[in-house]
Order: sequence, then C-alpha cells, then structure tokens
Amino acid sequence: MTTHSHDHNQELQDKKNNNNNKPAIQRDRTYWKSFDDLNDTPEFNQALQTEFMSSPLREETENEGQDKWARREFLKLMGASLALTTAAGCIRRPVQKIVPYVKQPEDVTIGMSNWYTSTYFDGQEGFGLLVKSREGRPVHIQGNPEHPLNKGAISSRAQASLLGLYDPERLQGPKRNLLNEKRTNKETIAVNWESLDNKIVEELKKGSIYLLSGNISSPATQAVIDDFGKAFGSQHIVWEPLANDEVMLGQLASYGNAAVPSYRFDKAQTIVSIDADFLGSWLTPVAFTRQFSAGRKKIETMNRLISFDSTYSLTAANADMRFKIKPSQQLTVVMGLISEVLGRSSYAANESVKSAVAPFKNAAEQLKIPSDVFKKIADELFKNAGESLVVAGGLQTKTEDSHQLQIAVNFLNTILGNEGKTVLSQKANNRLTADYNKLQLLINDMKDKKVKTLIIYRSNPLYALSENAGFAEALKKVETVVYIGDKMDETAKLCHYVATDNHALETWGDAEFAQGVYSVHQPLIRTMYDTRSFQLTLMTWAYLANL
Repeated sequence: MTTHSHDHNQELQDKKNNNNNKPAIQRDRTYWKSFDDLNDTPEFNQALQTEFMSSPLREETENEGQDKWARREFLKLMGASLALTTAAGCIRRPVQKIVPYVKQPEDVTIGMSNWYTSTYFDGQEGFGLLVKSREGRPVHIQGNPEHPLNKGAISSRAQASLLGLYDPERLQGPKRNLLNEKRTNKETIAVNWESLDNKIVEELKKGSIYLLSGNISSPATQAVIDDFGKAFGSQHIVWEPLANDEVMLGQLASYGNAAVPSYRFDKAQTIVSIDADFLGSWLTPVAFTRQFSAGRKKIETMNRLISFDSTYSLTAANADMRFKIKPSQQLTVVMGLISEVLGRSSYAANESVKSAVAPFKNAAEQLKIPSDVFKKIADELFKNAGESLVVAGGLQTKTEDSHQLQIAVNFLNTILGNEGKTVLSQKANNRLTADYNKLQLLINDMKDKKVKTLIIYRSNPLYALSENAGFAEALKKVETVVYIGDKMDETAKLCHYVATDNHALETWGDAEFAQGVYSVHQPLIRTMYDTRSFQLTLMTWAYLANL
C-alpha cells in the first residue's frame, strides 16, 4: 500500500513538472483582440494562463482550495438545484377541467375540421371560398374549385382576410370621437348602441345625407341601401381607389351601357394588352390568370400575348412579344392597329373614321417599332378575328386620352368581330360602378356645406386620396360624419361616430360577381364582440326614424 501510494504521488509530480516544462505555444499574431495581445505583453500572457482557472470543469490541482468554483463545488450546486426543482414540481397547481358539450352538435367532431362554402369581395374581384372551421372557429381560407369564376384559385388578400377576424386592433364596440371645432384633436370614448343610434337618427332627420362606399357586390345589400335612400332621401356615392370609370365611360359612348364588360381570355388566340396588367392587378387578375393559362396548355393551339406597356408588369413579363411605349403613346398603338386592320377587312368605314385614322398610318415609326413587325401583329389579329382580344386599362391609362383610348379599343374589337365572343358587354359586371367623377362632385358639395350627414362605409379616402383632392378639408365642413367599419383607420379617426361593423366571417349575405352568377355568403362564427352588421345598422336607423 505504501509503495503504491508513493508511486502514485511520484506520477502526479512528474506530470506537473512536464506541464511546467511544456514548450511555449507560437501564437498567430495576424488576428488580435487588444493592443496587449498584439504586443504580447507579460500582463497579457499572465492573464492568458489563468483565463480558465475558474471553470467548474477544469482539472483539479493541488491549489484547488484557492479557487472558488471547483468541479466538486459545481457538482454540489447542481445537485442542490435538481433537488429544489423536484420539490417545486410537487406544488399543487389549480385544477383546470375541459368542459365537454352538454349536447354536442351532430356536425362537430372534436379534433376534426369542417369545411363551409362562402364568398369574399375585395372591392374589385370576388371569389367563391372554402373555409376550414375547427370546433366553431374558422382557421383557414382557400378557393372553391366548384365556383365558376375562380375555380379554386384565390388571391392573397382573400386568404389574409381571416387575420382581420382575430386582429387585436379590431374595434370591439361602437365608438364616439370627441372632436374640437377644427377637428385637430380627438378623444375616443366607448358608447352603447342605443345612445349612438338615437344621436345619429336626430342628425339624419335634418336631411342632406350622403352615403360613401366602395363597390357593392351584394344585391341584398344594395337593396337595403336603396331603401335607406328612399326613406331619408340620401345619395349613394360609389368610389374605389382602383376605379375603372374610364372603361365604363368608353362602354357608354360605344354601346350605351356604362358597365365593365366581361373578358374571355380563354377563348382568345391573339391577345394584345395596352398597359392592362390583367395578370397582376387589373380588374379580376385571378380569374384572368386561370383563363389565360387554360389557353396555353397545348402547344399546337397555344394563345399568343403581345404587350405594349409603359411599366414593367406581371403581364409584360409573361408576354410573347413586349414593346416599351410611353403613356402618351397608348392611343397611337390602338389607332395604328385600327389603320392596319381596316386596310385588310371589308369593314365599311365612313369618312369620319378615315379622317380620324389617317394621322396614324405611320404609327410604327412613331412608336419606333419595325413596320414589318407592327404589320405582322395586325395580320395576326385579323387572322384570328372573333378569337382575338384587345384590352387597355389600369393606372397607367388614366391620362387625358383615357376616354378616347377605351372608345378606340372598343372599335378595334368590333371590327375584329370580338364583341359578343371574347368581349361580353351584355354580360358585364354591373357591380363595378366606382367613379372618381362622382367622388369629386361629393367633395364639391361638402365644401359648399350641402352635406349635413356623411356616412362612410368601409372606405378610407383620407389614406387613398392625395392631399390635393381636398377631401380632408371638405370633411371638416360636414356637420356629422359617421363611419361604419371595424378599424380605427385614418378616416375613422376624423369621424364623429363609429358604428362598428361585423367581420365578413360573422355576417350573412349574398354576392353577384358576374351578371347572373349568384353566390351565398354565410358566417363561420358567432359575433365575437359588440358589433352590428352594416345592413342591420341602416335598417335600425330607418326604423327609429319612423317611430
């Protein structure tokens, strides 16, 4: 035993001597953390040797007692921590029980999802939906493959609409904004529905009522608005930031019907787009994309897209031929194509048409496009007469010639025989009636103090309009402004009353996204807060006014 102990002590001493006699490590001075490190000072070397001396996992030495945290001390602390953790886990928590259904609905299975059909309208485009609901709560939205328009496709806005239902910033009841005379400051207070209804009805009885909203896709909602107008003599103004009033005016001048026609890209072999981003943002891009892609599945019969655009867009990116133009050259493109097509067709053009087309015989030269290429485009349009389509629209076309541009496009489609085949004016979407001109008339009436009560339904003109439009200043001259929506947005903040609306997934309704195509809008959840639908709000005010 003594010999063994002596040998062991000797072995430890030799090991210690070997550690002290280790050769100095040559360190790379390319990278350094301090000037002492760079200069290799004695102080830095001393600190380097004792850098990890306080580690609880270091090797034990004879000087272990000098170190505050040795390995054995570390193990003691860890053992005590585990013991305390175990003791803490033994504390009795409050008992929480999951209460089952007293009478479980037949169509609800715990852990299983149900799917319901509904609709969505974003002011421009409508969709048939399939909404996934789990135990009474909607959790996912996707397109309905059985709907004749979107056929299962859906936009990101429609999918994101579900987030608005659970938005923490969503209003949970009626509000009143206490504004000063200049309406430069406010204090928002909560009110009850009875108080809000009585005060608003008093203002409605004074007359001069205007209702501002976006496009209304629901025939039932439009009927409620019309009945409200008959009861109070109110005027309904329809406006959208992406209004297509130039298309409506072109249809009115050409065919006597102020409506946005229905386009069939799936039946067109040759498509010419003049700044109309129909695959990205113009009109109903989701439905148009489905139609356009349907015409490109077979190489033998694949359609051909030619884009004349002043801004690179999704449609331009997918075009077979793309030509860059200026916004001022949009009318030149259409009139140049008319001039080329008239020379090939048997259409009997009168003298007024000939004189209007004459300045555009050299349109290719004005557009800096090879004349043979421009003529081939016209040849292709004429070859596919009745199976071609020319469209123009979008923000880039809102120039001084926008009205004339749409008339020219309609004329070109007519002489090509596209009217009634790829352009369906008789089956137009009568729900897209937004008009900037009507909004300007409303602003003028507000400035002249002809509007005593203005009701704004889910529209935010203070955000979408420029300051030059004068809406903000005109709003200050209206005696009573009522906002119906579920967000305290820029417009709602400057209104006297906020009649909080339901979320779309909490309301019954209907929709007509195309003439003769009706869809049912059904709620997926009971009203979560103290809110009320727009339709019921108007009917309530009309009822109280007649008491």
